[in-house]
Amino acid sequence: MKKFLPGDDPLGKRIGSPSDERNRRTIVGVVGDVKTSGLAARPEPTIFYPYQQTTGLYSVALVARTAIEPAIIGAEIRSRIARLDPHQPVASVETMNQRLSASVMKPRFVSVLLAAFAGLALVLGLVGVYGVMACCLRWRTREMAIRQALGARPADVRSALLRQGGAIVLPGVAIGLAGALAVTGLLRGFLFDTPPRDPVTFIAAAVLLACSAFLACWAPAQRATRIDPATVLRSE
Repeated sequence: MKKFLPGDDPLGKRIGSPSDERNRRTIVGVVGDVKTSGLAARPEPTIFYPYQQTTGLYSVALVARTAIEPAIIGAEIRSRIARLDPHQPVASVETMNQRLSASVMKPRFVSVLLAAFAGLALVLGLVGVYGVMACCLRWRTREMAIRQALGARPADVRSALLRQGGAIVLPGVAIGLAGALAVTGLLRGFLFDTPPRDPVTFIAAAVLLACSAFLACWAPAQRATRIDPATVLRSE
């Protein structure tokens, strides 16, 4: 109604062709937006007619709200319809959850697939970060031993390696966020009532990646604090 009668009260107005008064209808109520083509589609203009006033052959959908188990009420509805009209077929009886689940089956499959690949990418990334930090520790073993021999505390050694890891991780997270912002339009069709650039989602993803990478850097950094300077320098 906001599109066709903006700022006007629609109740009582008549719609239809002015030249065909018999088929004109009087508006008796207004409902909210209806998504007839799926949850991801935009609401379309929809008109509800009383079934007794329609012409032609149409399928009828009966919607029932109940506090009883849906399977029980479904069998009861079938029985009542059969008693009223034995020749009236009932195509299917589904709960609203089943209808919604069927309508989002494809987006849900794609989302699960993307989540699985994202999880795999996260694991591979963490393995890569751990491998780089372990390799850096091997290259800097003598340096770490000399530092400790000159009085550096284990916390100082750990901090030096974590800073090196942060120099690798933080730019990677920033580049990843920039890339995600650039391709958010591709995910618009899989999101329902959620903006593609939801700040909470992006912040949560960035924090998760940073914390996971920090844990991957922590193990080699912690191992560096256990280096025995005397043993390392003697072997050199």
